[in-house]
Amino acid sequence: MQAFTRIYDLTAAEVHGHLLVLGVDAADARVQNAYLTYWARLPSLRTQSRTQVVRWLTLTAYTS
Repeated sequence: MQAFTRIYDLTAAEVHGHLLVLGVDAADARVQNAYLTYWARLPSLRTQSRTQVVRWLTLTAYTS
């Protein structure tokens, strides 16, 4: 849980900002859904770099 909290704290504002720049509707809800998806997949994704995590979360939120 601490790892997920740290990832969220380090990346949430950036992911949300990307969605706002892209003009995504319901950015807050999409970001929340992306983090829920990330949480479910955390065991297989946790070895990624911060840049890869932000990219994955942004793409997941954008396409949801």
